[in-house]
Amino acid sequence: MALYKKRILILQHSSTGVSAKLGRMARGHLEAAGHKVRVEAIRPRRPLPYLLNLIISFIPGVSLPTLELAAKLEDFDALLLIFPKWTFAHPLINDFIKNQSRRLPPTALIVTCGGWDEDRYLEGYLRKLREARVPLLGGETFRRKSVDRGLATMILRLKLRRWFS
Repeated sequence: MALYKKRILILQHSSTGVSAKLGRMARGHLEAAGHKVRVEAIRPRRPLPYLLNLIISFIPGVSLPTLELAAKLEDFDALLLIFPKWTFAHPLINDFIKNQSRRLPPTALIVTCGGWDEDRYLEGYLRKLREARVPLLGGETFRRKSVDRGLATMILRLKLRRWFS
């Protein structure tokens, strides 16, 4: 039986597949480093059309209920949360943080984006986690183009090594 460095849960929400692709890349890097990794999707309790989700995301702080996770957060040493930047809020991530923050292990965030104001958006979610007293490992943004073209690999590997070593 192999000895693992850490048990890491990767939770992701992906509408277009970019965040899911980054989650698969992160899993590969983390497993190659000797960690035991599980990946799970954050899913809405009631799926809405993309356009309606986008409209709702213009309301700062809005949340939409998520399904219960299959994974038990307390079974993990660390969490990597990956999700796309929507306009001003990500309703599913807001719900997840509101309802699970007391149970979260040390957490790192990755926000995927198409192009504008991603640093402020990431900082807003890091602030929410700090206010909820979640131990933070760090955060990073990745542009869709860099993920699609495979340019994110080296930066992702470096960030993961820093966060989870």
